[in-house]
Amino acid sequence: MDTVTSADGTRIAYSRTGDGPALLLVHGTGVDRRVWDDVTAALGESFTVFAVDRRGRGDSGDLRQTSSTEPTRTEGSGDADAYAIEREFDDLAALASSVDGPVNLLGHSYGGICAIGAAPRLSNLRRLILYEPPLWRGDGPSTPSPSPEQRRMAELADRGEHEAVLETYWADMRGQPDRLERLRSRPDYDRRVDAAHTLPREMQGRREYRPTPETYPDVDVPTLLLNGSETHDGLKRAAAVTEDLFPNTTSVEFEGHGHAAMNTAPDRFVSEVVSFLTDG
Repeated sequence: MDTVTSADGTRIAYSRTGDGPALLLVHGTGVDRRVWDDVTAALGESFTVFAVDRRGRGDSGDLRQTSSTEPTRTEGSGDADAYAIEREFDDLAALASSVDGPVNLLGHSYGGICAIGAAPRLSNLRRLILYEPPLWRGDGPSTPSPSPEQRRMAELADRGEHEAVLETYWADMRGQPDRLERLRSRPDYDRRVDAAHTLPREMQGRREYRPTPETYPDVDVPTLLLNGSETHDGLKRAAAVTEDLFPNTTSVEFEGHGHAAMNTAPDRFVSEVVSFLTDG
């Protein structure tokens, strides 16, 4: 494991695998860099893979600068000064700037939103891959109010009741208590509990970061947009929003798969990524 220091002093951890052009992997909500384990070795045959732990989970810090010279750890997510999605953009920019030569950037889900926000800051960005980033649609209030469930999740996170955050998210907000029971049987459930405090703040980050073709800087690099045929309609609508931001986009659908084809169809996933990044 290696680390890089972000603009606000936070140490961002990443693993490095393989040899070749740089490929940065950015995971989504509720997991850490190990979500890529099914594809890292295969991608490492063609690329130097940098799988990052986003701030607040895995081996990365979750720090913010105070008036003192020492950073302090953010204990919850209710503190408005504790988290801003733009700091995640800084994290990826810091990692990319530490790499010699061009970098390719692949972001999944909320990590895809972070990749979108970071892309204009990467002077060495070569190609961009986005797997179902759940961008908020352009209609409605500019900053929608959080739901009662989200406010409760933030309160629970501030009290350190991380498992209760997961329960509120899946049972009350998503209406999928059966999904929660399946997660409890997974070997990574403890890691999901550890990262649960990031759920409400990322939901708010998604609400607040709403780029449009008029406000988003030009990022004229080849872009691959990955989608699953079995994902819900909200993610499919978000794909259209994402495609509007990038003038040079190719779309690929994983037929019969949903929001995690890197785990459910790893061979196909690797094939699509390698083909796109090595074409031309």
